Amino acid sequence: MSKVYLKVPTLDEMHYRKEWMMDPKTMDYNAGYDIDLSGYNKETGTITRTDEEMETWYNNWINKEPDKYYAYIYVNGIDEPIGEVFYYPNDNIHSMGILIKGEYRGKGYSLDALLELEKIAFEKNNINELSDMIPLSRTGAIKTFEKAGFIQTDKERKEFIFGKEETSRQLLITKEMYDLFITENIDKDPYIIDITDDKIINLTGESASGKSTFSEKYIYDDNYIVIDTDIVFDDKPSDNKESVELRKVFKDVTKSCLINDFDYFYKTTLDYFKDTDKTLVIDTAQYRNIKDCTILKGKLIVMRTCINNCFKRSISRFIDRHPGATEEEIEAHKQRKIGMFSWYKMINKFIVNVDTFVKNKEKHLKKIRSELTNKDFSLFTNNCLGGFIYHDLGLQFLSPTINLRIKPKEFISFASDLKYYLNQELIEVESDNTFPVGVLKGDKNHKDVTIYFDHYSNFEKAKEKWDERKKKVNYDNVYIMMEFYDGIHNEELIKLFEKVPYKNKMILTHKDHNEEYTTCIHQFDDDLDMNEIGGKIFRYNELTGKRYYEEFDYIKFLNKR
Repeated sequence: MSKVYLKVPTLDEMHYRKEWMMDPKTMDYNAGYDIDLSGYNKETGTITRTDEEMETWYNNWINKEPDKYYAYIYVNGIDEPIGEVFYYPNDNIHSMGILIKGEYRGKGYSLDALLELEKIAFEKNNINELSDMIPLSRTGAIKTFEKAGFIQTDKERKEFIFGKEETSRQLLITKEMYDLFITENIDKDPYIIDITDDKIINLTGESASGKSTFSEKYIYDDNYIVIDTDIVFDDKPSDNKESVELRKVFKDVTKSCLINDFDYFYKTTLDYFKDTDKTLVIDTAQYRNIKDCTILKGKLIVMRTCINNCFKRSISRFIDRHPGATEEEIEAHKQRKIGMFSWYKMINKFIVNVDTFVKNKEKHLKKIRSELTNKDFSLFTNNCLGGFIYHDLGLQFLSPTINLRIKPKEFISFASDLKYYLNQELIEVESDNTFPVGVLKGDKNHKDVTIYFDHYSNFEKAKEKWDERKKKVNYDNVYIMMEFYDGIHNEELIKLFEKVPYKNKMILTHKDHNEEYTTCIHQFDDDLDMNEIGGKIFRYNELTGKRYYEEFDYIKFLNKR
């Protein structure tokens, strides 16, 4: 049902390409380069060709499949072609390009044309990859490529445009990535991938893809909680008590948040059910709207029923549920659902993002675990940093400072005399917090140290883990790390930290201090919100699979005994 299609031109139709190449409006993207090419105009980007040159070009490009491909882009209802797409072998990769005639730009044709080119390259011609180098200043083009499933790599090149240096970055899509995609005509098995080991199932797919049927096995199992977003944002009675229960959480939020801020809905839902021992199943088509796929936990399942079948099922289901529906009502439902022929492309981008992130993360974890030589260290941190490091390295917790928070000044006191504080009884403190709080009492030479157990449901469990882990401390192999929020905390704390009696210590700051025991995490150097759930430096970079705090080489730090 695509309004855009590709067609290989005849020699007589080459005049279209010749005219485009001579049109300044169409070729403006090509202006300013120092190109040694006959007929090239640097000021306009245009290229002049004779009919004989066009025929030679035609013979070199046309009917050279599968390794080389060129076609015109056509749109239903427009007689003339509106542009061109092509790919060709370039060293060990297939480079590609797309051009839209100036008057047809900004109408969404580029995305559909890229998707049609992918079908030719990967389904028909079995090409391994498509690649293009795009200037970073062309943000619109980059977004279009990303919507078509391309990802940005770390490959870049420098060029000069009208004497000004410009950086171009590789946009890449592989056949392996394309094979992950939902298509319009071919049903595929569900895409399933483990993101973390949390007891969460993220279930998604297009409307009428079969995800609700798939989730039925969880609905009547007491070991699962199934959240259906259609029920959460509805006011009709339902037997799904947990989804109904969530209505009060989102009572001041409209269903549009699933489109505009799905990340908020997801994190809030996980936080609400954080104390359950059951497996949480979130059933919604709206995962395609997630902005940061690295916040996902547990397992992802994407139903990959082809879109034509989803559309047919949706219509049949409407007719079955509304036996008295008129032709006009059925047609109106079709018009509401026809959007799925665009929506599924967002799910495909989501699948690629998750698949790329998880594989990059796994590759990175394998690398850092192989590089670590010191594996019996006790790492003390003032927040969740230590827990993430131990977890990522696959090591047991040889420190009690896991899943908790200590204010920096008190943490420095704590780290200055670990043996004293770890010999003190952890005492519960009454507070207005929604999580338990404890204190290690001081004496005339030691200050009280208050500990906030943000990720525990009750004090008994927090104390049990604290007491269990403090027995495992290796005092001969101690490391101290502290996150410091510039602008919130007094810089005198850095001087106090220097006096902590351990040689292996480091403060992660958000501004450059150039002190011996400080290192700056630049990613969030303008963000002072230390209360945000999850902590920004603990997040992953989607492209590299690294957490942001890994700007600091903590493997090198830990290997320095």
